[in-house]
Amino acid sequence: MAGERRRRKRSQPANTGGKVMLVIFSVMFVLSLGIYLNEKIFRLEFIPTSAEIMAVLGGGKKVTVAEGEIAVHYIDVGQGDCELIVAGETRVLIDSGEAQYSGRVINYISSLGFRRLDYVIATHPHDDHIGGLAAIMEEFAVGKVIMPEIPEGILPTDKYFENMLDVIDRKNITAEYSRTGTEIQLGGGAVLRIVAPVHSDYASLNNFSIACRLVHGERSFFFSGDIERAAESDIVNSGEYIRSDVLKVAHHGSTSSSTPAFLEAVMPEYAVIEVGEGNSYGHPKPEIVTRLHSLGAKILTTMECGNIVIVSDGSELTVHTDNGYQEEVRTEEAA
Repeated sequence: MAGERRRRKRSQPANTGGKVMLVIFSVMFVLSLGIYLNEKIFRLEFIPTSAEIMAVLGGGKKVTVAEGEIAVHYIDVGQGDCELIVAGETRVLIDSGEAQYSGRVINYISSLGFRRLDYVIATHPHDDHIGGLAAIMEEFAVGKVIMPEIPEGILPTDKYFENMLDVIDRKNITAEYSRTGTEIQLGGGAVLRIVAPVHSDYASLNNFSIACRLVHGERSFFFSGDIERAAESDIVNSGEYIRSDVLKVAHHGSTSSSTPAFLEAVMPEYAVIEVGEGNSYGHPKPEIVTRLHSLGAKILTTMECGNIVIVSDGSELTVHTDNGYQEEVRTEEAA
């Protein structure tokens, strides 16, 4: 009887749910592996990047740029600088922030669908500006790197600068020193003109920062790296026309920079300060904030806004930020 009862015992139901989960897990693993291998080795354009997938899943909004427009992205890298110019099919990366933010910059650029940087401008070899460039240049195809020529006596020998040079060497990337007056023709009719360093005998590494002005129709942007008083004075005295609608404020809003004469020559409508929350330097300094406000500039900081994107169609500017700020600015003729 006992054997009969055992024979009549109902068999356990198959673990269907577990099998389904195993199949799903296997498929996700294969897809993830394929995406990883594509990002690291194959780099096929039709396969989305992990950053693009995360942007879709996370519902993150992406600023769209219509034909004939350009966009300048001020990427939040804490207490550091990083800007991306998108003009037609041309992409220009200016600085990268510290090494710890390289993944953030890589994901940001990848989420825009880009696999190539036509130009990388390393304004000057301080870690908060070029620390992440080695890792970023490993991830993307790079057309040309532009950097300032710095006297050997003040040239840094830290690992981040050396790593950047190693990647340039290993990937056989074209690299050249900046030359004041050089103009780079970008897409959408935009032109990027290098205006500094003016001289080659500065004592401070900050004053060797590459400064450049981007012009698109009636609109313009000024990128200042960490230039200080001496370099600002030299730019103003050079006779270079530097009036610009948008100013990337030098040296994170330090009192070493943003002299009244320089700011009056630029006369920005917007002043973008790339700065980290709670930084030990007290940037931006109240004196500089007051000075910018006195000129009528609207101040946008990455500390408060996160990533900042300013789009130009040649006559109007539209400002987008992570914290929801948005504004459209028209020229007087268009208003």
